[in-house]
Amino acid sequence: MDPMKVYTAAVETANFSLAAKKLDITPSAVSKQISQLENHLGVLLLNRTTRSISPTEAGTLYYNRCKMILEAIRETNAMVKDLESSLGGTLRMWVPSVFGRSLLARVIADFSHEFPNIDIELFLSDAPMDLIGGGFDMGIYLGELPDSRLVAKAIGPLSLVLCASPEYIEKHGEPSALEDLAEHPILVVTGNEYIDIRKVSRLAEPAKLLERSAKLNTNDLDLAYHSTHAGLGISALPYYLIQRSLKKGSLIHLLRDFETPGAMVHMVFPKTRYMPHKTRRFIDFLSTYFIELAEQLRTSIEEEKQKH
Repeated sequence: MDPMKVYTAAVETANFSLAAKKLDITPSAVSKQISQLENHLGVLLLNRTTRSISPTEAGTLYYNRCKMILEAIRETNAMVKDLESSLGGTLRMWVPSVFGRSLLARVIADFSHEFPNIDIELFLSDAPMDLIGGGFDMGIYLGELPDSRLVAKAIGPLSLVLCASPEYIEKHGEPSALEDLAEHPILVVTGNEYIDIRKVSRLAEPAKLLERSAKLNTNDLDLAYHSTHAGLGISALPYYLIQRSLKKGSLIHLLRDFETPGAMVHMVFPKTRYMPHKTRRFIDFLSTYFIELAEQLRTSIEEEKQKH
């Protein structure tokens, strides 16, 4: 195995055993490779203790240069593969769970029809995103980007829509102003400030949402979606999640004049000077999809206004 890969893994894990596990080799093989590297260079790269390892000053310099060289090699390999092959391969993506289940299934189906030689490997998780460590080509992120090692491309807003089921409206009536929400049971999605209606001040203050308890508090967007369908109360849900329900009439769009701001959806990918064709194609495809989605919401609101 390339000594540079072994050394960078050892520095990043600060432990020979963890580095060995990451590289699928033995700890003794890691130790031997690094010792041979130090002998070849004639310099100590790592300070070793019984519990951990850390780079020396020379070791830190060598680590930084190794990272640059290994990235350049990966980039060159990707460029050559793209040049010599048709548009294909596997696109690995990290996506928030509900976003992936409710939206990307349809998007990927359409994308696959247009680009049949590209396979999709989709990792759904609500854990902190680790594109680089997981070897992902790209990911989807909601809100502000926390990792400076990534590049982000905004593809559209996560528009929230106040909604309720027809059965709920028939039983409790339909609010005609934000202030009326104070008299209705509210379903709140917690754990994510971008879809928590209590965090939208222009909505929460007139409706006095912070002054009373919610009918349902849940950190699961999918549960809030199904509970709204079941007639439990009024909720603010992402338009991408309920678009089909609104069209079918199984959910009713409430207070259409009030536009609920949401987070910006970003596509993120590791910083690199070269982006594979498959990644560029999917970024363009999903960006177009979000533009059309936003236009459909605006058209829907305008059509309803014209009826009244």
